[in-house]
Amino acid sequence: MRITGILIIIAALVIPLPWFFELAPRFDGGALFSQYLGASALILMAIIQLQATRMRWLETVFGSLDRIYILHKWSAVLAIGAVLLHDTLDAEFKVGNENSLSDLAEQLGEFSYYGLLILGAASVVTLIPYRIWRWSHRFIGIFFILGATHYVLIEKPFNLTDPIGVYILGFCILGSLSYIACLFRASLMKGGSYKVASIERSSSLNHIILEPGGKHLGHKAGQFAFLKFHIPGFNETHPFTISSGPQQDGTLRFSIASLGDYTGRLASQLRVGSFATVHGGYGHFLAPRSKGLQIWIGAGAGVTPYLAWLQALSPETHREIHLYICGRGSRDRTIFDEFTNSAKRLPQVTLHLIDTDREPRLTSSLLQSTHGDTLKNATVAFCGPTQMRKTLAEDLVQLGHSRRRFLYEAFELRTGLGLGAPLLRLIEQLFGSHERLIMRFRHYLPRKFADPIADWLSVQLQQTK
Repeated sequence: MRITGILIIIAALVIPLPWFFELAPRFDGGALFSQYLGASALILMAIIQLQATRMRWLETVFGSLDRIYILHKWSAVLAIGAVLLHDTLDAEFKVGNENSLSDLAEQLGEFSYYGLLILGAASVVTLIPYRIWRWSHRFIGIFFILGATHYVLIEKPFNLTDPIGVYILGFCILGSLSYIACLFRASLMKGGSYKVASIERSSSLNHIILEPGGKHLGHKAGQFAFLKFHIPGFNETHPFTISSGPQQDGTLRFSIASLGDYTGRLASQLRVGSFATVHGGYGHFLAPRSKGLQIWIGAGAGVTPYLAWLQALSPETHREIHLYICGRGSRDRTIFDEFTNSAKRLPQVTLHLIDTDREPRLTSSLLQSTHGDTLKNATVAFCGPTQMRKTLAEDLVQLGHSRRRFLYEAFELRTGLGLGAPLLRLIEQLFGSHERLIMRFRHYLPRKFADPIADWLSVQLQQTK
C-alpha cells in the first residue's frame, strides 16, 4: 500500500486534535477523549466506505486494490476499537436541556454500536460462511449512517457550525454518499458488457473466453477484474485475474479454479452465450521491468497472472526470467502443458515445473541452490497461497534478499484476524467431542436449518485438526 494513503488517514485523525485541546479548559478531559474517539470512528468508517466504492482513482492514492482491502480491514479494526472505548467511557455532555432529539440520538447510537460490533465480529471471524458474511457486510453502511445521525443529534461541546463540527460532519456526508454509491454501483460504474464465447474445462482451471459487446475493457497483463455473470443464481460480483494480455479484439480470458461454492457451481452451470459484466482492470501486479535476474513463482490459482505475463512478453525482450509453476501433476497437467507451450516461444524464459505429487515443494533453499549468489539481487514475483508467500519471503530475507525486491499480490476479500481456527477449537472443547457438537445442532434446530450448518461446521472442525 502507498504511504500517501496511510498519511492521509493519519492526518484525517490528527487534524481535529487542536480543536479538542482548545475545549479542554472548559470541559472534562475524559468526556472530550470519548468525543474524540467517537469522531475518529466516524472518520475511519467514512474512509472505509469510500474505499469500498472501488473507484479507480483510489489506487493512485492508497495503492493497488489488493492493498486497499488490507488497509480497509485494519482501519475497520481501529474504528471498532474506537467505538468500544467511546461507549465504555460513556462520558456525556450536558450543555443544554435534554429533549426528544437527545433521546433519539442515544437510541440511534445504541443501534449503531451493537450493529457495528456484530458485523465487525462477523468480518474477522472467518469461520462464518462467505455467502452469509458478504450478505450481512452490506448493512455496515446503514449502521454508519445511524452513527452519523447520532453525532448530528447528540449534545456536544461544540456546534455543528464550528470548524470541528463541520469537519466531522463532512466525513459523515462522505461516508453516507459512498455507501449510497456502493448500493447503486452497477448503475454508476458502467462496466463492459461481454458474452461467453467459449469454455475450456479441466480438473484444475476452467478457462472462460469473453468477447465484448461494445467498448473494450482497458487492462494490463496481470491485472484482475470484477466479474458478474447474468445467469440465475449468480448475482454476485467476484474478482478474478484476467489470464490473457490485452487483445486487439478486446477478448478476455479468465482462468477460474473451482475452490468454493460459487466457483464450483459456476464450473458446472455456465454456458456459452451467457452474458457478463466486467469492471476493471485493477491491481498493480505487473511484470517487472528490471533487467537483472527475475524469478516468477506461481502456485495454485496464483498461476493465472503469469499466463497473461507470458502472453504479453515479446521474444525480443532482453531479460533473464525463471518461472516456477507449482502444482500437482495429477490435477494440473493441462496447466503444465499450457505453460510449456507458452514458454517455447520465449528464449529468455526458463520454465521450472514443480510437481508436488512427486517432488519436494518449492523452498528458498531450492532457489538458492539453483541461482546461487545471484538470488540476492534478483527480483522475485510471487502469487499463490498466503502462508507459502510469507515463508518464502522470510526465508529469502535470511539469505540476504531485499524485501523491496519481493513483489506479490495479496488479494483476499476476507482475511480475518486468524481467530477462526482457535474459536472453532474452543467451541469444540466447550461442547465436548466433535460428534457431540454436531448432534446438539441437529437436536435443537429444525432439520432444514440444522443439516447445512452441521455439515459445514463438521468440515471446518476437521480442517483445524
